[in-house]
Amino acid sequence: MAGYEPYVPGRHKAAFHDYVRSIDAYDAAQAKASGAAPSEVRRQGGARAHDDQRGLWDMTVRSRHLEADGIAGEVIFTQGSLPFAPYPAIGPARKMDWAPAVEQRNAGPEIYNRWLADLCSADSNLHYGVAAVPIRDIDAAVAEVARARKSGLNGGILLPATAVNGEYPCTTTAPTTGCGRPARTMTWS
Repeated sequence: MAGYEPYVPGRHKAAFHDYVRSIDAYDAAQAKASGAAPSEVRRQGGARAHDDQRGLWDMTVRSRHLEADGIAGEVIFTQGSLPFAPYPAIGPARKMDWAPAVEQRNAGPEIYNRWLADLCSADSNLHYGVAAVPIRDIDAAVAEVARARKSGLNGGILLPATAVNGEYPCTTTAPTTGCGRPARTMTWS
């Protein structure tokens, strides 16, 4: 989670640092409860990490792995928690005790999308990033869909499993952003 820090707007830096410290404390408590050494309980949104995580963050390593496997392109969806989201995203029913303000929660997808656009820019013909969308504020959702597309994310958008008032905010943005209209994952047209 700390790797998102360069993409966090200044107004959210202090809260983000508190959030990362809370994640570290949560993971340390989980390690202690399980009897594992903290260094052995590396987490990605609550799931144990596999042996070689370098390809998750280092696009040179990732591209080399894809090429070795004969993969011509990949679609990158969110993995684990977004900044300021409940942690862990999957796994234990007991979540970390940390409650962000709505503005912070809405900023999480933008932080993630900025990081993802930077990551995918290594080769936009190989890496297709799927943007996350905030759902608590319709205007923020519309703005983030447009911002994500303009930043180079070309894999579409991913809407959460829950909707606001029974509707997904981004269905209203399709005509203005070039985003398609499937039920949950939307692609750029």
